[in-house]
Amino acid sequence: MGLPVAPGQLRVETPMGSDLKVLVNPTAGGGRARRVLERLRSRVAARQAPIELSEDGPDLTARARRAVASGVRRLIVVGGDGTVHLAIQALAETRCEMAVIPVGRGDDFAMSLGVPRDPGAALDLALEGIVRSIDLVRVERSAGPMWGGLYVSLGFDSAVTRTANAQPRWVPSRATYVLAALRTLAGFQAPRVRLQHDGGVYEGRAMLVTACNAPLYGGGMRIAPDARMDDGQLDIVAVERVSKLELLRVFPRVFGGRHVGHPAVSIFRSSRARVTFDPPVLLGSDGEIEGEVGGDPVDISVVPRALCAVAGPVDTG
Repeated sequence: MGLPVAPGQLRVETPMGSDLKVLVNPTAGGGRARRVLERLRSRVAARQAPIELSEDGPDLTARARRAVASGVRRLIVVGGDGTVHLAIQALAETRCEMAVIPVGRGDDFAMSLGVPRDPGAALDLALEGIVRSIDLVRVERSAGPMWGGLYVSLGFDSAVTRTANAQPRWVPSRATYVLAALRTLAGFQAPRVRLQHDGGVYEGRAMLVTACNAPLYGGGMRIAPDARMDDGQLDIVAVERVSKLELLRVFPRVFGGRHVGHPAVSIFRSSRARVTFDPPVLLGSDGEIEGEVGGDPVDISVVPRALCAVAGPVDTG
């Protein structure tokens, strides 16, 4: 599964020399990124491409910003969804192209773009692959906009993400999110929500509101099966308050997208949303927690063609 590719929107490019840079999160995948780097180092060196290792999240974003400012044409990011999220904060609305070598636990962004899981094959694509302009999700904040590649989540799923991020890295992705959901559910209380979207207003107590730019999140869960990364729309998923027993019954269906149609699940296609929560909830995006919001409205929108990303072959079925 991946991004539908339309003729006329593609170009084949082979970055050379200083046009190419590799940015590595050495802690991604529980340290797997370092091992992958050693495996690929000679091939990267043959392209005369500098390699940088980030020290932490802010440093990775800062290094990506410097790459943009110095005129790097294609930045190869080695890491998981969280690493991609940090790089997107610098690459959004620029001409710098992003390629991904996925080494994380979920790698939903790479999967959504048809990037192979094998590092060698992913590097082949990063060096020679087509480039596609994709949409991004934008959240307005006093500190400046926050960008999401896959989704922006508020409520239960963000609380699950925080719990999952604290799990040992050796736990498989799907098991991580299932266990995190069970732990989070015990103390979770559905907040009051007011959601304004292009088609109207949704109000009530809700477990979550997630604005999706792609079908996947949480390590392969098809939260918004019909979402596309290039249609200029968000698929906004709202799940009204249900009993804990009912949520446990429905939760496994999300992996196959079979939760759609449940009476508690609503999906709105919209270019923007304004959401208010009482009490406050966690704000998450692409597997990262971005703080707590509530009281004041949260403004979310889609920005068409905001990121140039290297995409792989697509399963059109």
